[in-house]
Amino acid sequence: MATAQVVTPKQVGPWAKAADVASNVMKPAPAGFVAGDPKAIASQFILNDQAFVDLQLYIRAALMLPGSNVQFDMEFPETLFRDWLAKDKKGDLYNQTKSTLVDIFARCYNFQNNTVDRMLAFTDKLLKFSLTEDERVAAIAKHRPVVEDENLVLSDPKVKAAIGAIWSACQGLIADASAAEAEASKLVEVLRQFHTDTVVDATRVEDIQRRTNAVFPSPDDISRSASTEYQKLHLQLKKMYDDQLEASRRIAGALIYINSIGSVMYCNDKQTWDKFAEIDRSLQQTWGQAEKAHQNAIRLSAKTDSLKTMIKRIGDTINKAINALDKICKDFVSFKGELEYIQTKIKGMKGAMEIEVEWLRGLAFAELDAARISWNQVRIAASYYREHGVLLKNTDKENLEALQRPPPAGEEVELLGATFGGINVTKLAISLYSRGTSIEVPGVVRDFSDPWMNVEKTYTMLYRVGSEHRVFASKEYAAQESFIYTFRKDFGKSTAGSSHHSRVTPRQAPNDCPIEILAVIWGPEKRDQQSVIDYVYRCVNNAPGIVWSNEKLGGDSWPRTQKTGVIYYRRKGTDKVQLLVGREREVTQFNA
Repeated sequence: MATAQVVTPKQVGPWAKAADVASNVMKPAPAGFVAGDPKAIASQFILNDQAFVDLQLYIRAALMLPGSNVQFDMEFPETLFRDWLAKDKKGDLYNQTKSTLVDIFARCYNFQNNTVDRMLAFTDKLLKFSLTEDERVAAIAKHRPVVEDENLVLSDPKVKAAIGAIWSACQGLIADASAAEAEASKLVEVLRQFHTDTVVDATRVEDIQRRTNAVFPSPDDISRSASTEYQKLHLQLKKMYDDQLEASRRIAGALIYINSIGSVMYCNDKQTWDKFAEIDRSLQQTWGQAEKAHQNAIRLSAKTDSLKTMIKRIGDTINKAINALDKICKDFVSFKGELEYIQTKIKGMKGAMEIEVEWLRGLAFAELDAARISWNQVRIAASYYREHGVLLKNTDKENLEALQRPPPAGEEVELLGATFGGINVTKLAISLYSRGTSIEVPGVVRDFSDPWMNVEKTYTMLYRVGSEHRVFASKEYAAQESFIYTFRKDFGKSTAGSSHHSRVTPRQAPNDCPIEILAVIWGPEKRDQQSVIDYVYRCVNNAPGIVWSNEKLGGDSWPRTQKTGVIYYRRKGTDKVQLLVGREREVTQFNA
């Protein structure tokens, strides 16, 4: 006879049973019954921070390209490059370069302004589901003991009513997962197409980069050639002048000024005067042509450098972007798969609850527990994509060089965490503001997309010098745009203006609390009141989480303005700094 081991479902949150199964013993299972197979907890998601940085660098480089054929023609006139383009053996290099760069701009512009918005809407929907599931899960938990009661037969009206109520709640869960799965499927198609197009674009970019490098001279070569011709012409003109000057040495009485040479001659003979005037006109005309040729050479040098730099930026970032898109595509395939799995598991509950063998009805909730594990993965991944997806919108500032700069070895001043307007911007802030021996932040932060429209925001940052931690918080417009906040190893030489800047002392945690608070920021101010610290520690393991409000966080730090709050902390026994961020009137939970 087949046997099955009864396993107590994992007690996690509102999905769990109200009480443990009374005994874990081996009992016979009916013929044909197959026990549920709870999914492994290991995440199916890749969640790679560097992938977002790599993709953002590519999007930024792409949005610096000409956005249309007309714009390309105006910025890089074909006539200016004609002599050099003629050297290309394949031909039509100009139009191929134009079509490649304009296509890349259009694709990346569409991705940033359409696909990323859809990704954010998708993750918002998943996170919204997390909030609305509580009522359904509470209904399941309420009726679960009746279904699991081995003393009640299936035909008992109480059991049937409980199964009906649970199934009604389950149908809501299934509907949510089904709607999200449909959107995930569409996004997978869009992301795969963008990935495919980008792979093709990489080949096109490689071709035009190789050909333009072979055809176009370097800016130094152009300038050198133009200067040589300029000097040669000057010597010719000077010789003409000297010859005429030698012939007129014995003539005196009148003054003639040859503009192009900047010298004077004396003559008292009208014929000689007329002759010199004609020479002067000829010299000026020749000189003007030389100056025009020189200006064209300078323009060619600048345009060539600009075009080659654009192509190089794309070439340097496109292959990493392809790898990043590959990872992101796989994550959205995982979203789709997890959401399918959740539906399958919950759909299996109804039949399992209606098993005639009373003690086996409880196994239906193993299906729910398996769905819970998958849903938890989806929730974590959705939160991650919400945070990083916002950064993908942040590609309108010309900080490409700063983003591409590798972090120097042996940094003395290390940026560990940063927020802006209620979102975590740590990765991008490190790329933009870290200078190795210092951190430099603009007086008015404009490097992040606007996460909270029509609200003046706060920028916060926690950094480390050796073993010492320091925190900084500033209103969005606390300083002039030209001002630079500078943070150095020497605290006294740092310049924070009128904004908050202080050293951090870790706050002692209760013995049963798994974290250690480094700093609590409410609006533009650091909160050190013991009542605030105690409140945060109480919220670590208790529902509903941190309530971001003046009442809970020590008063109004910024009257008539909606504020954001940040808690910088680390797990006991670790050095890794983490942060919890939220907006006024929101509720945020610590990660489990």
